[in-house]
Amino acid sequence: MSAAGGAARRLTFAGSYNQEPDWCPRRETPLVAFTGRDERGAYDIFTVNVMNGEVARLTQGQAATRAPAWAPNGRLLAFSSSRGGLWLMTADGLNQQRIFRGDARTPAWSRR
Repeated sequence: MSAAGGAARRLTFAGSYNQEPDWCPRRETPLVAFTGRDERGAYDIFTVNVMNGEVARLTQGQAATRAPAWAPNGRLLAFSSSRGGLWLMTADGLNQQRIFRGDARTPAWSRR
């Protein structure tokens, strides 16, 4: 929906569970990252292009991945994984690296 409210529209019809959306802060990149559950019940991270509705799957077959959070510059996504800890990946889902071991569920970035 617009910043003024109203005229809400659904962005994706894929999967049976689409939650935890996070808007990419880069103005030229109209993407929303979200957690989705596929037909096998696996939780993965996806993006949807707000302009054309194109959905891209960023994670698959790497355990349950959830709660994507865009970096303030829009180049990286932080997420939690049942592999343990917090992880980072590039906006295309590549170069995944664990940055924290242990129990972590909902990452958030700080501008400081």
